[in-house]
Amino acid sequence: MSENAGARGEYERLVDRDFRRNVLAIASWEFLWGLGMPFAMLATFVPAYMSAIAAPSVLIGLVLALPATFAAGQLVVGYYVPARRRADVYRFGIILCLLPWLLYSLAAALWGDAWPRPLHWGLFAVVIALFLAGANGGSGLYWEIMTDNVPPRRRGRLFGLRSIGMGAAGLAMGWPASLVLKHWDTPLNFRLSLSIGVGIFLLSCAAMLFLRDHVNPEHSGEAADRPPLGDYLRRTVHDLWQNPNYRIFIFFLALLAVAATAAPFMVAAAGVRLNATPRQQGVFSLVFLGAVASLGWVVGLVADRFGYRLLGGLFGGLLAGAFLICLTSDRLLLWYAAYGAFALASYAMTMLLCNMSVELCPGVPPNRLLAVGNLLLAPFIVAAGMADGALVDLTHSYQPVFLANLIVGLVAMMGFIFIVREPRGGYLYIIKATTRG
Repeated sequence: MSENAGARGEYERLVDRDFRRNVLAIASWEFLWGLGMPFAMLATFVPAYMSAIAAPSVLIGLVLALPATFAAGQLVVGYYVPARRRADVYRFGIILCLLPWLLYSLAAALWGDAWPRPLHWGLFAVVIALFLAGANGGSGLYWEIMTDNVPPRRRGRLFGLRSIGMGAAGLAMGWPASLVLKHWDTPLNFRLSLSIGVGIFLLSCAAMLFLRDHVNPEHSGEAADRPPLGDYLRRTVHDLWQNPNYRIFIFFLALLAVAATAAPFMVAAAGVRLNATPRQQGVFSLVFLGAVASLGWVVGLVADRFGYRLLGGLFGGLLAGAFLICLTSDRLLLWYAAYGAFALASYAMTMLLCNMSVELCPGVPPNRLLAVGNLLLAPFIVAAGMADGALVDLTHSYQPVFLANLIVGLVAMMGFIFIVREPRGGYLYIIKATTRG
């Protein structure tokens, strides 16, 4: 007992000692990454570029849903990567998965006019899949690093600081990014923009070298006595699913994620329905970053003060309102506002999943919680993304997609308000065992 207490005390001392350094390293990385966002934001440039090269909408929907398909990879990464090596593995993985995307963008800019369109569809989908496989497969490591090195009541404020850094940097680069989109013809402008953005992403990874990662002693000894991989995967999902509070939270979070998956179609829809130019479509990236920069800190403070259940209800309402605007208005300015609402909900979704899961299941490592949560969300998101794309191809309209997801957002909002329980209040669902006879 005294040995465990001593290890815990030393861990807390190191976390406190390096807290400012680590926050600075994380915020700096987010800031530098944000410099590339106006040139290569996934939620904006994937649908815009794929629409520009006439890719089928069902393929666009599939690519937008790809992050969820790599959820199982987070469990495998967490199983094989020792906790004390997680920072090095994550840094190397991010660099490795960015390189194919950069190579495609440069090659397509130089020689892509001679390639048939289906080749572009396939290559672009593959490089985005490779990037998302590495980034999302390792994202559990990154969130566990932040969770282990930031005290619980400061995690929301760290999210706010990250939001300000990324958003401010992105807004600062908005004008140069718009010049790239305006100066060259489509789709060359998109390819050059992606090349610049991904190059900046690679350079930003240097900031993570300054991070000092301290492992929570409750998580550090797992690699020595882990069960076989198959048993580990089954047991992890089974044990968490037995918690009714976690089950209910994941269900309504899945509805939020389904609605968020449809929102990037706003960019393609603006080009078709509102005749938005590539430069005007590029403004969606600035709206995303502006919303995150200006409101991310508020979201973090609300989470620290009132808990994450309130955020879930708020995000459901924001998404429903965004789809309502797209259904009822033909003014591009209002569509930007709708996309800002989506941006805030989408950017904070992983924070909501990780931090509320940690409070509902405090004895489980954050990496495992994030991996299981994403694994359970994956079928909903993949099915929704493909269904949304197929519905657009079938009806030749984005209106049915917006209407369906408006309803989904409202249901998610009501679920978080009236059914999901706030773990900080102590009023959680309890399953009592009963016997017959």
